[in-house]
Amino acid sequence: MMTSRKKRPIRLILALLAVVGVAAAIPFVRRELDPEALRRADESFRKGDATTALHRALKYLESRPNSRSANRIAAVSLSRLDQPDRAEPYYQCAGRLGLDDQHLRALAIVRANQRDKAIRAYTDLLTEHPDDILALRRLAGVRISQTQYIEAMDLAERLTKLPDGQIIGYTLAGLIYHRTGYTDQSVGKFEHVLKLDPELRQMPLEPAWQFWAFLAEGLLSLGRSAEARGYLVEALKTSPEARLAGLLGRVHRNEGDMDEAEKAWRLATQWNPQLGGPWLELGRLALDRDQVQEAVALLERAAALTPASPEPAYSLSLAYRRLGQAEAANRLAARAEELRKRQRELFSRTGTKASPTP
Repeated sequence: MMTSRKKRPIRLILALLAVVGVAAAIPFVRRELDPEALRRADESFRKGDATTALHRALKYLESRPNSRSANRIAAVSLSRLDQPDRAEPYYQCAGRLGLDDQHLRALAIVRANQRDKAIRAYTDLLTEHPDDILALRRLAGVRISQTQYIEAMDLAERLTKLPDGQIIGYTLAGLIYHRTGYTDQSVGKFEHVLKLDPELRQMPLEPAWQFWAFLAEGLLSLGRSAEARGYLVEALKTSPEARLAGLLGRVHRNEGDMDEAEKAWRLATQWNPQLGGPWLELGRLALDRDQVQEAVALLERAAALTPASPEPAYSLSLAYRRLGQAEAANRLAARAEELRKRQRELFSRTGTKASPTP
């Protein structure tokens, strides 16, 4: 049997070999964990030069294809360059991602209009970070774009329960109710946003004039013209937007002030000649004033700008009937009915209300 004295040299040799092995491995570990090439790649990415960062990361991967750091830099660089499909294999080799990287990956998928993949990406992110406000907001936006309003409303309600997400959540809820035709609820949510954020500094809709447009449309539908007028007059002081001017024209029409309505609609056509709604309203006004030829010109322009809307076609049918052109009037009336049918089908399929002529 080997004595303790004889075992001691063997143990010493084994210990020395272990030390030598670790010492030999240290330079390799340092080269892998903190190489100069990867530092330069990461520095390029942080400076916003994703192209150079990608080139350096791919160069590094030629000799070390399993490097998680290099795979990560390649992945996030490709995401920054809006190439999510090409980025995905590198993400799979990058190991666990930090929150910022998960957001970058998901946003690139959204920008590529791959909505189902974006939903999965944000759902995965929220599994790990359930109260991440940016992820909740962006996922709700994707759901809304997919007309998945029940799921989007769930996300909006989750946001309203977070102190820093309330304004975003109530705004999104108001938008969903607006899209689905629940006017009372929509106006209520938007008014709650104004209580929380009177200057709309945190309100997420961009551009901000959309908030005033949705609120004014709801108030008009509820017969609250005076309130709509007050909001629109204030909004137009800082947002010279044609759609807001068009809505103000509708307010004046509802209040019986047709001269002011005409001024607002003509202002809207000056600010944005490609907007169909103001031309339609001016055409209807001309028809009411028995200026039939002028009405035809205005309504034809509205019809050309909004070919999917039934209102210009219907008003044109009335104008041509006054001119004694029965065949043209009948054809346009049939066209208007066909477009109304399409709108009803859209509503039944998506659950959204038929949008007014823009």
